[in-house]
Amino acid sequence: MGSGFLAAAAAFALTSFEIFRQRSIGRHWLTLLVCLLVILAGIAITPVAGPSFDSFHARSPRYFMIALGKNLSWPIERPHYARFHVFPLLAAGLGLF
Repeated sequence: MGSGFLAAAAAFALTSFEIFRQRSIGRHWLTLLVCLLVILAGIAITPVAGPSFDSFHARSPRYFMIALGKNLSWPIERPHYARFHVFPLLAAGLGLF
């Protein structure tokens, strides 16, 4: 469910960092080319937000938090359960330190 456009942008950034670190492009040119093509395709097919998208915008912080709660509690249809979905992530994060 993640965006391929954003994944390609992250891969492009990490590959660029690796090239900067090694001071040689070597065989990374193909990765940069493919990532750039995916990024450009993502930009080309992104719809322009117009008046028809106004219903998807939050009108206040309250409505934004309600929508965020619904998205975070996705398998369970109750937004107040969203806080429990982050427990595995917190446990894994705390276990790393």
